[in-house]
Amino acid sequence: MLPQKNGTQEFFYTLVSGCQLTSKIQWRTWWREHLELLTPIQRLSLFIEEILLVEIKQKIVIFVDEIDRVLSQKFSLDDFFGLIRYCHDQRDTYADYQRLTFALLGVATPSDLIQDKTQTPFNIGQAIQLQGFEIDEVQPLIEGLKEQFADPEAVIKDILHWTGGQPFLTQKSVN
Repeated sequence: MLPQKNGTQEFFYTLVSGCQLTSKIQWRTWWREHLELLTPIQRLSLFIEEILLVEIKQKIVIFVDEIDRVLSQKFSLDDFFGLIRYCHDQRDTYADYQRLTFALLGVATPSDLIQDKTQTPFNIGQAIQLQGFEIDEVQPLIEGLKEQFADPEAVIKDILHWTGGQPFLTQKSVN
């Protein structure tokens, strides 16, 4: 998730830290050195190109959780999502960008995220609609209930009904 205070700088730090690059880059110094010449989004782009893709040789997935909260950030969302589109477009020219994927998680549609409707950064992505589990997908849970209930399948059906297919919303009490 992007923190509220200074979204791009903290997002940048999260990338540096999460990719274990703190021993390879003095992130505050790097960020300040590029302060006067580049916008925050341009700095993120430069970081991705010159450091992240150079230092990390395997596939990179950047997860942005609670994407609906990103809408309240104090930076240009259109620029941020444009950066994601830019990284995708770079795949045709620079093979290193093929190793980079952004995963936006949360409750929002692509049209909720972009304010400038003349830009179309999300025709490159794929929305995934999550649905609850079906009875045939929770067989291990039924096995675990056999010692507790005479009809564990009926119990799990009730749990799926009560939780909208999300059995993890129940909890085990420990005595």
